[in-house]
Amino acid sequence: LVVSAAGNDGDDDWGRIGTPADADSVLAVGGLDPATGLHVAFSSTGPSADRRLKPDVSAFGIVLTTTPSGYERLEGTSFSAPLVAGLAACARQQQRQAKAMELFRQVRESADLYPYYDYAHGYGRPQASYFTDPKTTPRKATPTFDFIAHDSVVTVVLRPAATVPVARPLPLLTDPEEASPAWLAALDPDASSNPPVLPGSAPATPGGVAPVGKEQPASADNSALPLAAYPPRLYWHLANGQGVLHRYEVRAVAQRAVLQVPRRFLGKGTVLRVSFQGYTGEYAE
Repeated sequence: LVVSAAGNDGDDDWGRIGTPADADSVLAVGGLDPATGLHVAFSSTGPSADRRLKPDVSAFGIVLTTTPSGYERLEGTSFSAPLVAGLAACARQQQRQAKAMELFRQVRESADLYPYYDYAHGYGRPQASYFTDPKTTPRKATPTFDFIAHDSVVTVVLRPAATVPVARPLPLLTDPEEASPAWLAALDPDASSNPPVLPGSAPATPGGVAPVGKEQPASADNSALPLAAYPPRLYWHLANGQGVLHRYEVRAVAQRAVLQVPRRFLGKGTVLRVSFQGYTGEYAE
């Protein structure tokens, strides 16, 4: 299995992934910012020249390394690719008979956004638990949102249970003046069950998890430290019938009615695909 860095042209005039990462059998790895868990600006984006999905997956592309005089921050997808190559090597040790393209498929499917994808993150960050915990294979996520079609728009509304833990339950809308009563009723017929409309707030950090970007002390028993806690985000894209993306975006979540897409964008086989908290759903007309 060939694993290649996606390249570092994301923030220059070229922008796109090039050879060898754009080859169909090469696992291209984009860069993530460890402080946010999102695509880092310098990481080259897809698609390939023939409109295939690239990068395939992503991993952290910023490191702190020692120097004779202290520490230095270094950046590049050349730091991302070895992380994924190491995971693939461990998976190969577990599955001695696996062929290269089988590992290629499994690493893609192990990523935290799969089956959602975009041209910045690919399928997301590969997870070792996919290979070590049979309960995660295949992934059966509980729905976390609904598509509500009303008049000329489709609205993505998060289910209340999917917004916990947060500082308080998310309101349906942070600004009640931005929607008509009819639209509000279409989004949630049982309006009495909604929490009051309050200004949005950042999600609370779950107990026992240190904030992202803060140095954590080593545990007394050398047990694994908790993973960084990133705030919940909604990923969405519009794709044509061949899977080529027209648009993609990552949104911060401050209210349950988190996204509206005009229905005129959904003709001719276009699919709205959304991912939130491990669940991916689709809407088409």
